[in-house]
Order: sequence, then structure tokens, then C-alpha cells
Amino acid sequence: MSAPTATHDVYTTTRQTAARALLEITTVDGAVAEILRTISNDLDWPLAFYWIADADRRTLRCRSIWVSDALKHAEVIEASRLAVVLVGTNDPAGRAYSRRAPAWLEDVPAAVTAPDSRLALAAKAGLKSAAAFPIFDHAGAVGAIELYALRARPLEEAMLALMAEVGQEICEVFRRGEAQATALETVSRSRDELDLVLAAIPDGITVLDGSARLIYANDAAAHATGFASAVEMMRASSDNIVQRFQMWDETGQPVPPEELPSRLALKGKRNSKLLRYRSHDGQLDRWVSLEAVPISDARGRVERVVNVMRDVTKQRRVEVDNVRLVGEAQDALRAREDLLAIVSHDLRNPLGVVLASTALLLKSNLPPDKQERARRQVEAIQRAGNRMNRLIRDLLDFASIQAGRLSVSLRPQDVAAMVNEVLEVTEPLASAKSLRLTADVAPDLAIRCDHDRVIQLFSNLVGNAVKFTPDGGTITVRATPDGEVVRFAVADTGPGIPADELPHVFDRYYQAQRKNRDGIGLGLSIARGIVEAHGGRIWVESQGVEGEGTTFFFTLPLGDSPPR
Repeated sequence: MSAPTATHDVYTTTRQTAARALLEITTVDGAVAEILRTISNDLDWPLAFYWIADADRRTLRCRSIWVSDALKHAEVIEASRLAVVLVGTNDPAGRAYSRRAPAWLEDVPAAVTAPDSRLALAAKAGLKSAAAFPIFDHAGAVGAIELYALRARPLEEAMLALMAEVGQEICEVFRRGEAQATALETVSRSRDELDLVLAAIPDGITVLDGSARLIYANDAAAHATGFASAVEMMRASSDNIVQRFQMWDETGQPVPPEELPSRLALKGKRNSKLLRYRSHDGQLDRWVSLEAVPISDARGRVERVVNVMRDVTKQRRVEVDNVRLVGEAQDALRAREDLLAIVSHDLRNPLGVVLASTALLLKSNLPPDKQERARRQVEAIQRAGNRMNRLIRDLLDFASIQAGRLSVSLRPQDVAAMVNEVLEVTEPLASAKSLRLTADVAPDLAIRCDHDRVIQLFSNLVGNAVKFTPDGGTITVRATPDGEVVRFAVADTGPGIPADELPHVFDRYYQAQRKNRDGIGLGLSIARGIVEAHGGRIWVESQGVEGEGTTFFFTLPLGDSPPR
């Protein structure tokens, strides 16, 4: 005779027990085990299985089993424990999972299709009916609960309603557990990534809680304070760490612990300080830049203080060295100024006397037999004096350029007149080498410039061209308007300048690898200084081929024509 169907009160009690288990038991597996026990005992299903889908959603594996004493040794128990149930097969659990609907077998022996199946083993154990219920929600199924009875049980609507509710509640708790596990994994992964980032930062990072307790330190902070590792540093209190050192600010005044940025940040104030600290044993002596940032809660209470410690010892030492170097540079500048004063006054004045005396000697009447010899000697003295005078002038001009004190007085100047003035002065030197001087100046062209400085500029460039152009060559001076400036060119037919020397021709004391090295290599550097003082630029072009020569270009600001 079959056992009576469970009453409404029993179903209600079972539902309440399931809800309480899911609410009170901390793990889903533990709660489902309690639900299986209750269903088995109260609703007469002596064998119950809990199945969970694999990640591929194509197979199910047994997660837990509840079995009555009478069935403990049935083969179906161990077979189910090891089984991998394919979704959608004749197996009740697989069918319920795939269809998201209950699977009810009133007659288990009649449903057996394979002699080694779990259904066959269930029938062998005397089990007559089976029912499987999906565990699912709107997002899909996650598993199934499978029940077996020793008596034939027709479909029970109350059982279907109970298991539909229980299945959905189990799924809800399962999803919540999944979300929590994902969140914990994300937090753990983020923490690991943050630890990697902070460990790689060269600055020392520490974190204090609201009571000044050290709760984090990276290895850089540990090494900066004399600890072997961050773990060792974390074992020490923040007070103990501070007491290891003597500390001073950048003015040399002692810094007490309560004035450290981290202590001030505990009061809610972001703070930074440049600090020198030295351990009592003298092993550590460093300069650091400290910054402390408070992190407060919604009520304004400081919960954390993040401290960033940057070692600036090298920079501070460099600054000390810079002070010394600046002092030495200033001494060198004063020595140069003194030397220039000597050159410009104590040397140039007697040189002026020598040149004036040579001029008088050349005009004086000497006996005919001594006149020619005396004239040659006096002219030699005069040439040497003039050369010395040019060198002194170049040194003084270069010093003014270097110091940024080269003054220019800008006035309108006629370009053609200035070019003619330069060529007239240079003509005697050019004639001595049979050189041809030509000018190609656009009509009515004027510039705003310092007349004497630009004549000096032209003299340097044209003089160089005369010096390096072989006998019989040609030197051409050109001037053409170019927007807001006038572009000048001084071209010769000399040997040219090799390409590797072109970048250096305006360097001080540089002389191209050519013959006739009269001077000390300041002429072109001074020329550049004069052009730049006028707001222009200067450059050179040369193919480095004999006969094709070199062309120096420079620009000066366009101006109105001077009054005639």
C-alpha cells in the first residue's frame, strides 16, 4: 500500500526550513545540503542529489548527496558521485537543467534505456519514482536538484510549486555568491596590481590610519629609513621609526616629530616639507621631500594619511656644488673684467702712443742714406701696432658680446653708400692681389643699423674674402630686400670651406683649415654678435670646391631711406 501524499502543512514547513537555511547558513553548499535533508526526511524522498553545471554549460557534476540509511550502499550513490551528466540526455537532472522545467518519472524501471545508466542502478536499488527540478533564474540555469522515492509517486502539483520556489531561491543565493566571489577576486587582483605599482615606484610610500598606526609601506620607504624590507618596517610603530633619526629643515632648524607633515595631516591639513634626517648611528644621512595627504570620511574625520617621500640628496648636493661653481664663475668674470680693463686702458693707451709716434717718424726728414731703411722699420712697427690694435678691439668686442653688452645705435642708413665705403677701404688690399671687387645693390635700399658696427661687420667678411681668395679672383657684395629685412651676401671665388667645417665657422677662436691664418679666430664670431644685436641672422654656404668659393649671408632690418 502506497504512503499517503504529504499534507499542505508539511510543504509549508519544508519551504520555511529551506528559506531559513538559505538565510542563515553562510555557504550555498551548506544551505542546499540542509534543504536536501529536510526534503528527504519530511517529504519521503530517501535519495537526493544536488547538481551544478560546469563552465561549458554542457555537463553537470554532483555537488552533494543526501541518502537514507537503507540506501547507503546502493551502487547508484557512487556512480552519481563520479558521473558527468550530459545536458539534454534521458537523465532526469540533465533534462530538467536543459529545459528549465521539472522532469518527473513515475516509473523509473520503465524509463531505463541502458543497463549501465544511473536510472538502471536506481531501479536495481528498488527506487520506483524520480523527479528533477532546475535551479534557474532569468539569466539561465545553474544546476538541478534530483530526488528518488522507493514508492511509485504520481505527479504532485504541490511538490512542483515547492521546488520551483526553492530552486529560484537557491539560484538567487548562488548568483549572489558568484558576484561576491567575483568582487573579492577583483579586489584581490586590484590590490595585487596596486602593490606591484607601488613597489615599482622609486618614491617611498607609507599609509597611516587615523590613529597614526602604520598600515602600509613599500620597499622604497623601508630602504630610505634603514629597514631591510617593507615587512620589517611594518613591524615597527610610526613613533619608533621617527625616533631613529635627528631631523632638520632646510634652514638647519631642528624639526620635532609633531611638526612632521604626517602628523599635521592627521589634523586634516595637507602638508609638505624639505627635510634632512640622520640616523643616530650615522649610517643614514639624507635629504627628502615629504608630502602628506589626509583622506577623510563623509563627516570630515581623517581615516588615512598617505605619505610620499622622495630622496633629493643628490639634488641638494648638486645645489651646494652649484653655489660653489657660481662663486667661482663670478670670480672668473671679475678676473676677466679686470683683464679687459688692463687691455683697454693700460695696454691700449701706450699702443696708441706707439702708433702716433710711427706716424710722426714717417713724416720726419731723415738723411737720404738712412731714410729708406728707417721707413721700412717704422712701417713694420706701424703694421705690428695696427695688428695689435685690431686684436685688442676684437677681444673687447667679443667680451661685450659674451656679456650681452654689445650696444648698437639704430639709425636709417643708405645701403649703397655703406657698401661703397667698405669697398673703397678694401680696394688697396684687393689691388695688391689683383682681385676684382663688385657690388650688386638694389636701388633705394635702406636699413636701420649702427653705422660703425655694420662697417666693422662688412670689413670682417670682405676682409676674410680678400684674405682667402687667390690672386685674380672676384669678390661680390649683394643686397636685396626680403620682406621686413634686407638680405646681404659676400661671395668669393676662393677654395671654399669643407662641409664638416661649416657648422663651426662662427665659433670663437675657430679658424678654417686654410692658409693665411692672420688673427685669433674671433672675426666671424664678432660678426655673428653684431648681426644678432641688430635682430638679424647670419649663415654660410659653400660647396668646398676650389673656384666655387664661399658665400656669407646675413640679414638686417629694413628701414626708411635717410635724408639726403
